[in-house]
Amino acid sequence: MSSPAIKLEPNELEENQVRRQARINRPRWEPKKWHPVYEEVVLLSALGYSNIDIAKQKGFTTVHVSNILCTQQAKTLMEMISIRLRHKTGESMEDRLERYAEKAMQRVEEVLNDDEYAMRSPGGIFDRAITVLKVTNKVKSEGSTTVNNNLVVPVEAMLELKKGMELSDKARSMNKLVPIASIDTTK
Repeated sequence: MSSPAIKLEPNELEENQVRRQARINRPRWEPKKWHPVYEEVVLLSALGYSNIDIAKQKGFTTVHVSNILCTQQAKTLMEMISIRLRHKTGESMEDRLERYAEKAMQRVEEVLNDDEYAMRSPGGIFDRAITVLKVTNKVKSEGSTTVNNNLVVPVEAMLELKKGMELSDKARSMNKLVPIASIDTTK
C-alpha cells in the first residue's frame, strides 16, 4: 500500500523552506541569567553523571541539560574544574588509574603471598588465586568468551567437498604430482 501523495502549493513550499532555514540558522540556547543550578548541572556532569540522571535529579529535560552543558559558561566551568583537579592531584586521570591498578596488584600479591592467611583460610586464598589465574589467562573460566572456530557445513556441501577432493586426488595421480603431505614448506 503506497502512501497518499502530498501536494503542496508553491507558496507552501517556500514557507517550509523559510522555516527550515530559520531552524538551521537559529542561534544556540543561551541563558538570560546564569543560575546556580546550572553550575550544579555542570558539576554533576564533571563527576560522570549522565544527562538523563542529571535531568531526573534536577527536574529538567535531557535536552535542557544538554543545552546547559553546551553553553560557553558551562564549557569554561568544566575546564576550570578539570584544571583544578589536575592541579590538586598533580596528575591526569589516566595516571591516577594506573597508580591505583599498581596498588591493587600489590595488594593481591600480598594476600597471595601471606602463608598465615593461606593456612587460616585455604578456600579464600584458592578463590583469589583462581581469579588471578583467570584474569591473566592462565586458566580459562567455564563462562569465558573464548571463540571456538568450528565450521558447521551442511551435508550437501560436505558431499560436494568430498567429490572435489576425490577428483583432485585422481588428477594428482594422473599427473604424477608430488603428494601435498611430502612438500617441505619450511624453505
